[in-house]
Amino acid sequence: MKKTLSILLSILLIISIPFIAFAADSRYELYVNGEKFTAENTVIACGEGTAEFDVETATLTLTNATVDKVFGSQYGVINSFLDDLTIVLVGANTLDGKSNNDGIDADGGCNITITGEGTLDFVDTYYGTYIGYYDTEGADLTIKDTTVTVTDSACAGLWVNHNINFINSSVTITRTGSNYNGIVSNVGGTITVDGGTVSVTNQKAAVHMGNTDDSQHALVINSGDLSLTSVEAEGVYVQPVGTTEEINATLTVNGGKLEINGATVTTNIPEDKITLAETVSITSGGWTEASVICEASEAPLVPINFPDVHEGDWFYDAVQYCAQKGFITGYKNGKFGPADALQRQDFVVILARIAGADVDGYTSCKLTDVDMKAYYGKAVAWAVDQKIIGGYDNGKFGVGDKITREQVATILYRYMNSPDVDTSILNKFADKGSISAFALNAIAWANANGVINGKTATTLAPTATASRAEIATIIMRMDKAGMFTT
Repeated sequence: MKKTLSILLSILLIISIPFIAFAADSRYELYVNGEKFTAENTVIACGEGTAEFDVETATLTLTNATVDKVFGSQYGVINSFLDDLTIVLVGANTLDGKSNNDGIDADGGCNITITGEGTLDFVDTYYGTYIGYYDTEGADLTIKDTTVTVTDSACAGLWVNHNINFINSSVTITRTGSNYNGIVSNVGGTITVDGGTVSVTNQKAAVHMGNTDDSQHALVINSGDLSLTSVEAEGVYVQPVGTTEEINATLTVNGGKLEINGATVTTNIPEDKITLAETVSITSGGWTEASVICEASEAPLVPINFPDVHEGDWFYDAVQYCAQKGFITGYKNGKFGPADALQRQDFVVILARIAGADVDGYTSCKLTDVDMKAYYGKAVAWAVDQKIIGGYDNGKFGVGDKITREQVATILYRYMNSPDVDTSILNKFADKGSISAFALNAIAWANANGVINGKTATTLAPTATASRAEIATIIMRMDKAGMFTT
């Protein structure tokens, strides 16, 4: 009996080994540019760039990659069998399907997020993305804080069998072929736009939802711009349900701007299933016409009464602008303190507030004088993490120090990702030599973009402290120029 039991246990152990190995190996079920990632092969060459996979975070980083090969009989130049995959873009990246292959293929239920400061171009693909199976609920596609372009895919630019989320991104889909749709969301999918710009130009429907199933679909615009153009059909088309011909879809505009251009009508979604928020109205055309534009109007701002800020003051408009938008608040005594110097930590708090930074997860900061329990702690930790600030050479942040004009310029310049700049613009200032070396490019950028002007026609006063009124003026200029929404 014991011998029999021993033999059975041995057999079970032998049988289980391949399954254990397979379970571990399944974390690498990701194929890029004709190769499979493994524990020994985590970086794949892609043209002059690379694709690197971090199995612990299920993150694929594309760095100046040209991906144009498939693995075996697979369909996508990126093919994922994972549950979740984040694709981080660095530099300019291209997925070239060479007419027959998809850009990103995930037949199963892989939720895919595309993000990063780089760009991604889908070129000559069959489908740009193909996520999920035709008639079963698939997974979600999220495009967040990045730039994506799909040009002339043979079939849909983006095909997803569930939800599609556009978050603060620039997405452009252009298809001149007449045999398919621009964006396809099937099986209970919701397409959501939260900030950024999404533009689709297509021969057939720019957006197509449903595939005769009876699941519910939705198109929701919370903020940002969504522009949909169809040359031959509706801008937004929902497949009617079976023999009932019911349209199981809603269209909701809570903010931002929606523009639809169709061949005859904008959409086949009934008007009783279209909802506009109170601040949103149709400014051109209509739902049963060939085009419609609806957009949110900003609520009128109510002046805030500060006893030390008066109409006619050079800073009045800037203070009102920032206070009404909640960028800069007044003191507890009701005053604004326009001439008061601003401290370094307070400026970072203001910037984090404007940026909508999620600071809750920060519990520590490498700068030694930052108190994480203080009101500014998490904001400073966020700014350090984002490489917006680096602190002093002594390892301190300088809590309580008054911020200077060149420090303001440097922080904002880094926030804007340190764009290239010609410093010769500073030659007109007699005190150019007093600009600290670390701030030279930042001051030049700020001056060239009208963010920080000279104290006089010939002086910058880079090391002078910046007052609250000056900070309000700088922030108003940047916000009106759209710099905080890029």
